[in-house]
Amino acid sequence: MEKVCQTDRPTSSRKKVMLTLLTMTLALGTLASSFIQSGTAYGAEGTVSIRGEVQSNTDQIAVWKAWIKQHAQEFTSIQPEKLVNGSIPKQNFDDLDKLKTLLQDKRIVYLGESTHSTAEFSLAKTRLIQYLHQELGYSRVAFESALSDAAMAQGRMNSRTPQDTLSQALNGVYITEEVLQLFEYIKSTQGSSTPLRLTGFDMKMDVILEPNATWIQGQALRAKLLKAEQDIKEWMIGKRDLASFQKAKPELIALYQRLNEELPKYKDFMQKDYPNEPQIYQLIKRAIEVRLKALNEYYEQYIDYLQKVLSGSIGIDTAFLQWRDKQMADNLVWLATEVYPNEKLIVWAHNTHIGKATHELYEGEVGQLKYVGELMPKELQAQSYVIGLYMASGEIFDWFNNGIHKVLPLLPGSIEDILSSSGKPYTFMDIRYSPPVVGNEWMSRPTKSYEEGRAEHLLVPKNNYDGLILIDKVQIPHFLK
Repeated sequence: MEKVCQTDRPTSSRKKVMLTLLTMTLALGTLASSFIQSGTAYGAEGTVSIRGEVQSNTDQIAVWKAWIKQHAQEFTSIQPEKLVNGSIPKQNFDDLDKLKTLLQDKRIVYLGESTHSTAEFSLAKTRLIQYLHQELGYSRVAFESALSDAAMAQGRMNSRTPQDTLSQALNGVYITEEVLQLFEYIKSTQGSSTPLRLTGFDMKMDVILEPNATWIQGQALRAKLLKAEQDIKEWMIGKRDLASFQKAKPELIALYQRLNEELPKYKDFMQKDYPNEPQIYQLIKRAIEVRLKALNEYYEQYIDYLQKVLSGSIGIDTAFLQWRDKQMADNLVWLATEVYPNEKLIVWAHNTHIGKATHELYEGEVGQLKYVGELMPKELQAQSYVIGLYMASGEIFDWFNNGIHKVLPLLPGSIEDILSSSGKPYTFMDIRYSPPVVGNEWMSRPTKSYEEGRAEHLLVPKNNYDGLILIDKVQIPHFLK
């Protein structure tokens, strides 16, 4: 299997494409140091407001670290497990069984990450997903990736290699050997009575019609849609300007309205095209409806923002950012309540999206935004468990600067600094059910952390997460050719 070594990085032209795939998460991460944290805590009763930075003295930090040494839990491995006679031996998950009482009654488990670009986060999350699927009955993994791309990839999973499925389903940042291990596991379960299936909840790069799809029978309509899909892709990766989109917009809206109206007559053909996704019709219909909404409300904002990014004048367009997170939250609610109402879901996304009070991290206009985790209905929030993943040292891939950067040294009294005092390579700490005692006050007060390994934030851990995982040392992923 070919790897991308440290010198074999995405080229300058590919970098421009990657920017469009990472705008929300990495734009915020790159700019985060400009936003000194302040704001108001959101959500649950008993949360703490952030108003300026709270200093912690050396003695306080020492008490917190001593408490962590006694109470933090360890995962013995982050390496994905191998199947033996079609399943993973139960004893392989002995170190994860501590999660059972926390997660077995939840509808949604969120697995975050402070960056998309480490090997270890993907490995750890893959092993956690294996455990959640086999031992706790979670049956869907939802990625921060386009809803329709994931649906079509799932729909043809049995006839394609895991790498082909991965390449279709997810953004370029995830096309790695580490994530491939999850897709190999997912495919291995498809013939079982309890398959693990793939879905997506993002909307930015949705593809409605693949060139090799046959479900649209009318050749004229099919040709127009394939051209429209290519045109929209070119606008979304910065090859066309805003004026040309505005000129084409009325015709594009009319075309997708026609497709939406005619869709019922293609239902049987669609299911034949994508036999491994029972809900393919619902998912594609939803993607078309979101496409129409985006044509009316979103793409102009996005194209304008992208042109600024590619010209070097990166700024924050709050309306554009809010639109995307609101639509992702709407998609996730729809998946959980209408498409898979009886299934337990795992959500894989950046910490920024899943945090229950992410707006605390920023001030000004950005601090007024609401993100996926805090936009979810209270009922689903109560049925969820949110885990933030952090790192203490190592290297990550920097998509904006097309290179590698080292994780900055630990900030004294930060989430990473406190958890690293466990002395373990893989540390887990439950926050939600930890009663307040001397030694864990840091959970309920403004505490520093890093995003992307270098952008300093201040957040109240108990406001944002139910649990935390710290990986002691990370390295860049092994990108697939």
